Amino acid sequence: MGEQFSFFYDIAVVIIAVVCVCAGYRKGFMKTAVATGIYIAAFAVSWVSSIYVSNILYNDYFKEKNYEIVSEYMQTNNLAEKISSELASKGADISSEDIKKVASDGNTDVLYGIMQKNGYDGSREDFEKLMTQSVSGVMNGMLMNTSLPYSEAISDNVILSNSNELAEILKDTSDSDSDYENVIQNICDTYLRPLEIKVIRILVTVILTTVIMIITNIIISKKKRLEGAEMSSIDSFFGGVAGIAASLFYIYIFASAVHMLVSTSKEQMLFFNDAVINKTYIFQYFYRVLLHI
Repeated sequence: MGEQFSFFYDIAVVIIAVVCVCAGYRKGFMKTAVATGIYIAAFAVSWVSSIYVSNILYNDYFKEKNYEIVSEYMQTNNLAEKISSELASKGADISSEDIKKVASDGNTDVLYGIMQKNGYDGSREDFEKLMTQSVSGVMNGMLMNTSLPYSEAISDNVILSNSNELAEILKDTSDSDSDYENVIQNICDTYLRPLEIKVIRILVTVILTTVIMIITNIIISKKKRLEGAEMSSIDSFFGGVAGIAASLFYIYIFASAVHMLVSTSKEQMLFFNDAVINKTYIFQYFYRVLLHI
C-alpha cells in the first residue's frame, strides 16, 4: 500500500544531507563543528532526561486508560474461544473448555494428549510452537485494540510467561478477583508500557533536541568571534565534511517523525507504513535504528 511512493523517503534523506553539507561548506569548519558538538550533547542530554519525562507522561495519561481498555476487552471477549479458533485455523481441533481446564491445571501434556485424540499428528516440539503462535496471535489481537503504538509490524510476538498467567486470563469474567486484576496490570506493564514509553521517549527526545538545535543555530549565527576575516577553501571543505555529521541529526528527526506516524496509525496510512519503508534503499537503515533503540 503506497509502495510506489517509497523513493520520496530516499530523496528526503539525500536532500537533508546535501543541504547540511552545503551549509557546512558555507559556514566553515569551526561553526559547523561547534554546532554538531552541541547537537550531540543535546541529543545525549535529551535522551537521558526523556526517560523521566516519559514515565511521568505514561503514568498520568496512559496507565489507567490501558488498564480500563484491557479489562473491558477481556470481559467482553472469550479469549479461550479465540485461542481455540486460532488453533483450529492451524489444523488443531481443541475446545475452549479444554483449553480453560488445561490452563487451570497448568499441564500442557494433557492438552497435547487431547489434541492427538482429535487427530493432531504433530510432534511435541511442533505442538509447543503451535501453542506459542496461537496464544501470541490472540494476545497480539487484543493488544492491538488497546494501545496506539502497538502493531504486529513493530512489536515482538507476545509470549505468556507461564500457564498460571494464561489460566488467570482465561477465567470467566465473574472471577474478577485481585489476582485477575494483577494479571491485567501485568499485561499492561509487560506488553503495552514498553511500547508506549518508547514512542513517548522518542517524541520527547526529538522535541528537546530540536529546541536546543534551534537555539544553538541562532546563537552561533550571531557569534562574530567564530567568523574569520576570510574563509579558506580547506576550512570550507572540512566544514562540508562536518555537515555530514550534522545531517545525521536531521535525518534522525525526520525518521523519528515517520516512526511516530507509522506507530500511531497502525500502518493504516497510505504513505506511512512498513511496506513502503522496506522498499526504500537508504531511509530504511536509519529507520531500523530507531526500532532497536
